[in-house]
Amino acid sequence: MLRHGYRAAPALSEEEKGRPQVVALAATGVHTLAMLLTTGAVAVLVYEWVGVTFLRRGWINLDLVWTFALMVTRGLLLVANVVSSFPLLRPR
Repeated sequence: MLRHGYRAAPALSEEEKGRPQVVALAATGVHTLAMLLTTGAVAVLVYEWVGVTFLRRGWINLDLVWTFALMVTRGLLLVANVVSSFPLLRPR
């Protein structure tokens, strides 16, 4: 735990230190914009390099992938909950 509240972010001005929500929203906006630009660039590169014929032949069932990802996450959270419920199983 930091004793001096903003030691981890010394670049913030005194005005910004009083408004952490604004800084958090700005960071979220920058991150979102960077992710969208990266995703768009990768999509254009794949489209130009591979083309649409690949998608016609090798389509991935994203609903199945998403369902599997949610099931794995649910299982991991269940295991973490069980481990944290029993004192003998908790890491020391």
